Amino acid sequence: MFRKIFIILTAFILCTVLASCDESDSGTLTQPPYTAPEPTTISISYGLNPTLTFEAGESRMVCFKVEGDDPVLSNDLIALIGDEDIIEVEYYDSSAKYFYYRVTAINSGSTTLTIKHVDTDATSETVSIKVVKPGPSSAVITDSIMTHINTYVGDIKNIYVKIVGSEMYTSEEIELVISSEGLLSSEYVDATDSYLHYKLTALEAGKVTLYVASKSGDKISDEITVEIHASSTDADDGEIAYIANTSSMRYHVEGCSYTSQMNPSHILEGKTKEWLEENKYTPCEKCNP
Repeated sequence: MFRKIFIILTAFILCTVLASCDESDSGTLTQPPYTAPEPTTISISYGLNPTLTFEAGESRMVCFKVEGDDPVLSNDLIALIGDEDIIEVEYYDSSAKYFYYRVTAINSGSTTLTIKHVDTDATSETVSIKVVKPGPSSAVITDSIMTHINTYVGDIKNIYVKIVGSEMYTSEEIELVISSEGLLSSEYVDATDSYLHYKLTALEAGKVTLYVASKSGDKISDEITVEIHASSTDADDGEIAYIANTSSMRYHVEGCSYTSQMNPSHILEGKTKEWLEENKYTPCEKCNP
């Protein structure tokens, strides 16, 4: 009796096991449901101002804090750039929940930067980025070491300002500062290569100084003294020292950079402007005597 019961139970267990194997082979077992990752929060970190200003060529680190229930890798994040001609963005490093990106300004203009989580579509606050042209570093007036100009009321002098910097600059980006505009006026004429051409008009007798400044007010050139005489005769009789080159037949004011390059045997001094011009000497185009 017990033998029959044992055989029946063994057969039942064997059939159940075989049935389970058949179901497994057919692939009809249900898989656990997919659970999407929890929403991720992305925030601008370390008090980063959502509005940034770069100079063209500048690189800076920008940090974002990523929070969520699931671990986040750098490959889970993408940088969305409003205008890729303005900035370049490159993933740099991460530490715990903080992700660092190197932002490099390429061209002047405005753009935006947003960090997005690929799986959850969570995005950070948009960072507005403005890229400006770097200011001029220095300026040279008339491309010489001349620091003194003699003139007379009604006379017009042309000066050329060379801006030293990483880019080209316009007359709107610099300012010619005159200590007394009642004595001397300036007018922008045009630009040639890296030079800005200005016209100076002497209005009244006196002495003024002028220099070049950036629009931010920074002084970027040496000062030049302009001495204005009442008439051309007074100017010629004044303390104007002319230096002539007997080889090139040109004359210069004292301090012109060309005078330091002259052969000592060709230097002629002590002559008036009238005498020099009567003897076929021509004025230097740089110092404009």
